[in-house]
Amino acid sequence: MSNRPPNVLLLPADGSDPLHLSSDGEGRITLKQGIEGLGVAPVENNIVARPVGHGSLVKSTHLKDREVFLPLQLWGKTQDDVLKLWDRIVKVVSPLRGGAVLEVFRDGDEPRYLDVLYKSGLEGNFGETYRKTWFNVGLTLSAPSAFWYAREVALSWQTKHEGKIFISGGAQKNTHKFFPIILAPSAVAEVRDIIVDSDAEVQPIWNITGPVKDVMIENVSTGAKFRILGTLNPGETITVDTRTLDIYDATHHNGELHDRVSDESVFFTLPAGRSQVKVTGTGMTDKSSIRLQYRPLFLKGL
Repeated sequence: MSNRPPNVLLLPADGSDPLHLSSDGEGRITLKQGIEGLGVAPVENNIVARPVGHGSLVKSTHLKDREVFLPLQLWGKTQDDVLKLWDRIVKVVSPLRGGAVLEVFRDGDEPRYLDVLYKSGLEGNFGETYRKTWFNVGLTLSAPSAFWYAREVALSWQTKHEGKIFISGGAQKNTHKFFPIILAPSAVAEVRDIIVDSDAEVQPIWNITGPVKDVMIENVSTGAKFRILGTLNPGETITVDTRTLDIYDATHHNGELHDRVSDESVFFTLPAGRSQVKVTGTGMTDKSSIRLQYRPLFLKGL
């Protein structure tokens, strides 16, 4: 096991280069001792007595939003070096840019991520914490979500590219010449075990690309399912997003496509652990696909 400190990065919302926060004293932005907020979010427990029954209680637990505190030291050979680092931090977590993403991981482990917003620490108090060639900054970030998330997991269902040779004729095939008929599969009908490695249930996103019709996706474990009505043309893609309980495509994002799903449809989530999911569709080619993607959720970053 490595004794190296954890790796901590701030990822800008615009996708530009991440900001590495060094804990080994080798970087120009040093993450000092005293980090807070990389574990489990604060919890609110409520216990209420039932109106009937002696000693009967109702308990509920709610994970609240969290704050992350990063004690930083910026240092350089000149005052200009330090102020350039200061500018970079302000730009990365700017409240005008929609926040940032905090990434943490230990050597050899998969990274985990947390969406964060700037809260305080960059007010520019150049007093006892500033000495031209170094500047101590206590950066506080707020996280609206109680959960860290991992890299996206994706699974897809597609028809096979190769055809299957089918020869009819029974015993006559021994005395007659037959031309094999190539049956190109155009449908999927598969029950697949899906194991979600997560601390909490996940909210899948389904991307369905035509040509395909008669699409139905069912959680066999619970019976919840949704059905896509009609036919998707070649190259047409619609998305069923259980995070927003919406169905949309490249040009319709305001609920216009809800008539594309049957009335009994349920945009189901997937629990942590094992689930059985059945995916069916017909009229497919090798250009068609039904794709599932989700982000595993975790209570802690490290």
